[in-house]
Amino acid sequence: MKDRVDIFPPLGPVSILGLAIFLAAVLSSGQSHAAIGLRSASSAAAASGPLISITAATGSYAERNNCGSITPSIPAGSVGDLLIAQVIVRDKNATASMSGWNILYSATSEHTKHMKVYLFWRSATGSDGNTITQSGSSCNHFMGRITRFSNVDISQPLEIEPLPPGNASSQNASSVTTGTQNVTVLESMLVAATFVANDRTVAQSDGFTEIYDIADNTGRDASFSLNYRIETTTGTKGPFTWSLSGSGLDGNVGVLFAVRPSPSLLPSLTISKPAGTVTNDVMVATITARPRTVVITPPAGWTLLQTHQSTNTDAASIRMNTYYKVAGASEPASYTWTFGGSSHAGASGGIVSFFGVDTASPINVSGGNTTSNGSNHTANSISTTMASTMLVSSLAFPGTPSDWAPPSGMTEAVDVASHARPNVLGISLEMNYKIHVAAGATGNQTASAAPSGTDAGFGVAHILALKPLADHYAISHGGSGTNCQVQPVTITAHDVNHNPVIMPNNTTTLVLSTSTGQGDWSLVSGGGTFSNGTAGDGIATY
Repeated sequence: MKDRVDIFPPLGPVSILGLAIFLAAVLSSGQSHAAIGLRSASSAAAASGPLISITAATGSYAERNNCGSITPSIPAGSVGDLLIAQVIVRDKNATASMSGWNILYSATSEHTKHMKVYLFWRSATGSDGNTITQSGSSCNHFMGRITRFSNVDISQPLEIEPLPPGNASSQNASSVTTGTQNVTVLESMLVAATFVANDRTVAQSDGFTEIYDIADNTGRDASFSLNYRIETTTGTKGPFTWSLSGSGLDGNVGVLFAVRPSPSLLPSLTISKPAGTVTNDVMVATITARPRTVVITPPAGWTLLQTHQSTNTDAASIRMNTYYKVAGASEPASYTWTFGGSSHAGASGGIVSFFGVDTASPINVSGGNTTSNGSNHTANSISTTMASTMLVSSLAFPGTPSDWAPPSGMTEAVDVASHARPNVLGISLEMNYKIHVAAGATGNQTASAAPSGTDAGFGVAHILALKPLADHYAISHGGSGTNCQVQPVTITAHDVNHNPVIMPNNTTTLVLSTSTGQGDWSLVSGGGTFSNGTAGDGIATY
């Protein structure tokens, strides 16, 4: 006789022993598609998001021509501000020190033995020492100045400290060249410090603003400068090369470092985790902002699928980013996206959570496009490569319509706007979903924004297809067995390409039975909850 295995929908690899049952042949593979389902959705919006940037203020300049101390002033500010002291020493036998301060960078010029350069730093406490001391067997000219940076990240004001050698460059030239700095946070302030063994100023460029540039010919000539620019993108910055005033070659050093902004000062949008979301659910998030120059940064753990911006470049332009995330065992109650690059005049976002999705590779295919000026906005067709995918469309345009009408056959999950409805201001977003039964083209998906109270606008659209967790089951057995002897049966969930997939626990049920209605089952390997049920009845669940 032959076991019959009834499968509702799939499990991952599992080995089961059928007791007191004769298995005469290999069991055939069962075919079934796991249905993806909506868990829930959440959304949020903000009417505006002004940027508050890092600011720099400098104190008085101080210098002397012998051993001893100088006390450049510290500009007024708040506890937690970043203080940077720039110091240049023009004697090979002398050094500089600052009690209570940390060394950000120090070096002796490779091209001028009588020049040592320093950058000191500390977080302001309100009782900060400002004494810089030059000491050594002989001393000459030394200079110092202190700058305060406000609106910084108090927990980590500097991107990296102390600075590695690659952040600086030393040369004997008619120009000064900096090292490089990797910037990881939008709206960071990139700072370039220059030191020259002569009284020559720097012609800074590349979008930098001068904080100060001091050339002094007292004693051994020297000059130093501090310059900054706000970074609207992340990545490696520099090196930068700027010419020196005058002529000839002089030893000089260029140093580059980054000051991180306070996270609380960046515009942000916080969206609650969709209700009921559990481990191995897949969340799809779409975040929009106006204008398109806004740069959107996701919270940790979210993967960017695509980013799109409308074709217009004026204040009514928009940006839309789409992300996904597989829910872990300890997800936060909410997620926060931050905005940089420019202030926003409206932001909206939504998260839609689904169960029954292939967590190892959630996305079958995705696509996006701009939409023409109007109130109807279309996500262009994509072509899926497997059956039973879940389509998720996102559409946005500038303005706040009284309502969105979802594409035909799709169900609306999110309809959110940044301003009171209806309104010509702000930005609105709709997210929709439906099962795409057969593999192949999805067709265009057009949503309509009710025009009452709003102008037509250029929009953006995105559509994706989520992969079902499994396509079918492979059930295997050795091919023969002895009546009433234990026989192993292995059941493995497969995707459409016959690759094994791991199923999350407690989302599906497997029912095992025997044709005789007799015998017991036991679990050899596999996760989840196994139950043999009533002894001897041939039925078990997993």
